[in-house]
Amino acid sequence: TNTASVTAADQPDPDLANNSSILAHHVKAGADVALLITLDNNSPAPGAFVHYTITASDLAGPEDANDVVINETLPAGLTVVSFVTTDGQYQPGSEAGQMAGGDGDASSNGTWYLFNLKHGTTATLTITASLDDDTAGQTLVNTAFVEKQDEIDPNTANNTSSASLTVLTTQQQPTS
Repeated sequence: TNTASVTAADQPDPDLANNSSILAHHVKAGADVALLITLDNNSPAPGAFVHYTITASDLAGPEDANDVVINETLPAGLTVVSFVTTDGQYQPGSEAGQMAGGDGDASSNGTWYLFNLKHGTTATLTITASLDDDTAGQTLVNTAFVEKQDEIDPNTANNTSSASLTVLTTQQQPTS
């Protein structure tokens, strides 16, 4: 609420009833979208499959989060095999970076669209990816971040999450 009042004038005022005004403005409290990436295997062998689960939540609210766009960067050396989401739509990155048949030479951004993440709820995106054969000994980091949402986010510190894995070398791989 903002109040303005005339407190002094150098001329007589014939109408004292209009010497103040009040403006009330409602500010939305926002929606706190938080991300967490988990990984099922932090030390896979080349050629193995790994499962990344990205969880987006609006547990702190207090408003629903609308038109949320989450950018997910799958690193070079991983190829998307499949994905499933409990809400919204996921668009994998470019074929060169991560789709089956791509060359895997560059990391690639996928985009997860959440149209309405209701306060008090979570949504998950699970990506199954295979490790390229030439990744032995490498550390690969998958990062996701909230690129945009319609509401103000009162806590942007939880808008990014990462998960890393270190690919086993030939010497570290179990023998049959």
